[in-house]
Amino acid sequence: MACDLFGMFCEVNEELDASNYRVDWIRQLLSLFADRDEKVVTSAWGALDALVKSIDKEELEELVVPLRRSIEATGSQGSQVPGFCRPKGIQPIVPILLAGLLSGTQEQKEQASYGIGDLVQRTSEAAIKPYIIQLTGPLIRVISSGTIAAQIKGAM
Repeated sequence: MACDLFGMFCEVNEELDASNYRVDWIRQLLSLFADRDEKVVTSAWGALDALVKSIDKEELEELVVPLRRSIEATGSQGSQVPGFCRPKGIQPIVPILLAGLLSGTQEQKEQASYGIGDLVQRTSEAAIKPYIIQLTGPLIRVISSGTIAAQIKGAM
């Protein structure tokens, strides 16, 4: 499957700069998280995990806004997305959201907050439970800081 090949590409590629295509890949791979075929979901999850691991941590916050829009477009509010509900299903997404919350711009912090909310609405309780502390800690830290914009407070 193409996702498997892309995942391998991300794992072994160290020379080619594919940063211009990251947003496109995130959109495509996240849309496959809602597929009914478990093999497609598994392949998309592996490719997204490999993609995120291949990106420097300093560059992750750039992906917050497109990630949030992709989460919002995947499935529907209140319905569970198969790729999010599997064990460790949201693991590749969490580092991007945390980077946005902790070191992003005001817009990235706001979109990361909305992204977490969208993710919670599309993930089963059992699948999100291991990530609750990891996600709420930075939310609390951001909201308790004195220089937080009203939009971010509203998003939280």
